[in-house]
Formats: sequence, structure tokens, C-alpha cells
Amino acid sequence: MGQSLSSETGSRYGRSCSDLMGGGDACELDSAPSHKRGVHRRTRNLCCASSNKELQVTILGQGGAPLGDLYREITDSSAIETLHVAHSELGVNFFDTSPWYGVGLSEARFGIALHRFPRDSFVLSTKVGRYLIPNAAKGGKDHGFAGGMRFDIKFDYSAAAVERQHQDSLQRLGLGRADSLVIHDLEPRELGGWDVAKKHLDVLRSSGFPRLQKLRRDGAIAAFGAGVNAAEAGEDVQKKDEWNKFYVGELLKMHKPVDRLGGLASIEEQRLRERGARRRARRR
Repeated sequence: MGQSLSSETGSRYGRSCSDLMGGGDACELDSAPSHKRGVHRRTRNLCCASSNKELQVTILGQGGAPLGDLYREITDSSAIETLHVAHSELGVNFFDTSPWYGVGLSEARFGIALHRFPRDSFVLSTKVGRYLIPNAAKGGKDHGFAGGMRFDIKFDYSAAAVERQHQDSLQRLGLGRADSLVIHDLEPRELGGWDVAKKHLDVLRSSGFPRLQKLRRDGAIAAFGAGVNAAEAGEDVQKKDEWNKFYVGELLKMHKPVDRLGGLASIEEQRLRERGARRRARRR
């Protein structure tokens, strides 16, 4: 769905293939160089028309899956140091996590690491689609992580679920707000087949997606988006591609960017038109 603002480590846990849906009209991304402690970096402005807010993010972001003990257990101090170095020494300001990463562990570590920095010095993205259910008998290892916290999971893309998952993440993070939310792992492999995934997609269309739009309109978040996963070992690549194309197509229908002539336009078409309009205005 356009150009990605982040990519996560490990195909199972999602390569983002989406723009953050910042406004009712298409979003505009501009690049500008910046420097911090001698490290050259570039930033992008995500203009969020409907939320009337602009998010400036570094092109390189810090992903949260490895910090949720994805492939190996790491210490809390190592995770916190990694985030401190990214923010304060390397100048990274875009941080992406999820309740799924280490079933709560990644979000908790992000909160501990980032809470001492000025809140406006970084942009934080987390995800929706799963409840974390306290369970002393289960943990990250039961869900394929090397470590993690003691939670079980439940998928739910309804409005009530999106609202609660957002609030649960704010509690784990302790950072006051999440700047963006990403719809996570709505796909047959994770949900138990195409038919089940389509039922969840129907719930998202009728309930969860409108709630995300409302959260953005109300200023609770500045943007939202969705991610798709690449085919993994053992998966049918053709079926995976079919689902991804279908899913992205359905998301675009939900997004419905409207051009100034009153018709529907693709996000890329709308972006080009908005860019052209700004250039024409500058020439006058």
C-alpha cells in the first residue's frame, strides 16, 4: 500500500507493506537530511490530513521483534541499551513494536527504555489484532519466541477489541500515547485458513476499521496502517500472494481516498495529484 515506514525482523512477524493511513486523503512523504552526533540520517514527513498532524520519522526505524526475544533471549538491560543507543546516539526517532513480540515483553521494554526521553522526540507505532490474556501456564515459548511474558493470545479485529488493545498497549508502554497503530497478522496462516481470515476481515471492515478512523479523527492516534507477511518455509507462495493482493485490495476499498473531482482514486494517484497541486501553488 505504497511506501513502507518500517520493516520488522523475521518474515513470520510481518514485513510491513503499508503506508500509515494518515488522512482521509492520501498522505504525502517528503525527505530531508538531518544530522546527530555526526551520524547522517534522513527523515520523512508523514502528513496526516484528517488528524491535522504531521509525523516526521527517520527513514531507518528501530524494530521491536528482536527485543521481544524473537530468536534468542536477551537481557532487559541489553534491550534497553539498544533502544537508548538508537535514540540518543544514532538519531533514530521511529520505534515500532507490538503486543505480539514476546507477548507483551517488547512493549514493556520499549516503555522502560523510552519513558525518560521527551515524548515528542520519538514516534511510536504499535499494533492491534490480538488480545493478550494473562496465563501463568503459558508464555512466549508457547508461541514460538525464545522468551517472553506469561500471556496467551486471542485474535479480534472488532471495534471493542481495537479500543481495548490500544488501551492495553498504553498501559504496558507507559508513554502516554501511541502515534500510530498497525493492523497485524490478518492472514490465513495465523488465523487458521482462508475462510476464517475472511471472517476476521469482515469484522475489521464493519467494525475495527471505522474505530481506527475514529481514533485518528479524535486525535488519540495520528495515523494507522496494516502489514502483510512474506511467504515462509513450507507455505504455498501462490496462495500467499493471492491473499496479500486480495487483502490489500480490500483495505484500499475501506480507505476510499476521494479526489477533488468527487470520484475514487488510488492512494498513489491521489498523492501525485496533491503533490502537483502544491507545486502549482508555489509557482503562483
